[in-house]
Amino acid sequence: MQNQLVSVIIPVYNADDKLNRLVKSILNQTYQPVEVIIADDNSTDSHTLDIELSWTQKDSRVKVFKNEVNGERYPRLFGVRHSKGAYVTFSDQDDWLPKDSLQKMMDALQKYDADVVVGQISKTVKIGPVQMSFPQRCNLDLVGTVIQKEELMDQYYISYFGLNKLPVSAWGKLYKRSLFERAIPDLEEALMVDSEAKDLLMSLALHPYIDKLCVIKDVAYSYYIGVPGVSPKYLKVTLPLSCNLFSYKWKMIEKYNYHKAEFYLAVEMMNYVKAFVRLSSIYDRKNRESYIALLGEVLQNTIWEKVEVLLNSNYKDKMLVNWILTKDAKNIFQKEESLVINASFTEKIKYFLLRNTLRFKS
Repeated sequence: MQNQLVSVIIPVYNADDKLNRLVKSILNQTYQPVEVIIADDNSTDSHTLDIELSWTQKDSRVKVFKNEVNGERYPRLFGVRHSKGAYVTFSDQDDWLPKDSLQKMMDALQKYDADVVVGQISKTVKIGPVQMSFPQRCNLDLVGTVIQKEELMDQYYISYFGLNKLPVSAWGKLYKRSLFERAIPDLEEALMVDSEAKDLLMSLALHPYIDKLCVIKDVAYSYYIGVPGVSPKYLKVTLPLSCNLFSYKWKMIEKYNYHKAEFYLAVEMMNYVKAFVRLSSIYDRKNRESYIALLGEVLQNTIWEKVEVLLNSNYKDKMLVNWILTKDAKNIFQKEESLVINASFTEKIKYFLLRNTLRFKS
């Protein structure tokens, strides 16, 4: 059987030279044919435009589509709409694909007739001149098995509510294009949510439409972390937006009668508040009072009343739950920032890595 086209979609905004590395890694895949869809989210720098123009002139497999200011709210879906492949995968602009990534995922997809194939990932961390790469393998107990729709919903939908049994990221997976076509109404609703966690929202909307999913043991995606850090601006934006995401998740619990996720989602909300306080204490302690005020404002949103379910559970920190319910931002700060101030060096490194909590990475 002749190989079918795979579309690799790259959301791009003001990219650097790592985009060249990524495009090369796609065009040099052992699996062919491929097309590269660059979904440019209205980049403002000339360097990005130069990179894009250079690739379109060198290789007809590379196509650039501009997502104008009033265009698609989500560049990945914008890219899917402009792609031609029967199969779709995604990459962020600073990551890359191992040479046999698409071949390994396509082999599994065709063998098991799956809608989605989940690959392993390799993480690369660079701090100054030091660069370290290490595989992050997960779900190895699922390798070689096919998870059917009923089990996917019953046992694995909970991954999107704080108990990660499957990766919730968009990348590192190969999808049948038809999956997106079936899920379009729910995708459009989910992506209207004003949130930084668009990848998670996409995966959350797609999951109920998956009939078959399989996991492979091979590394299918190389993820570049870069220097750990969170900007004060980012901290101040993500906390208010988290209310929108959590509200949508509670809505999905009701829609699918998935009440087993309530405890885990409430814990996720608690962890989000903890991460916000600890990270603001690390990166911007001088503006402590403004963060306390912001947390107090955010807790006025009635969605935080949902954590009350933890009071009748085995959740240990019920004092913190009560402070959230009474909107006592000052006591929340005093407790959580003390953990940072008195932390050992190893513990502080862990807190640095908490930035992933605020970015909803898997």
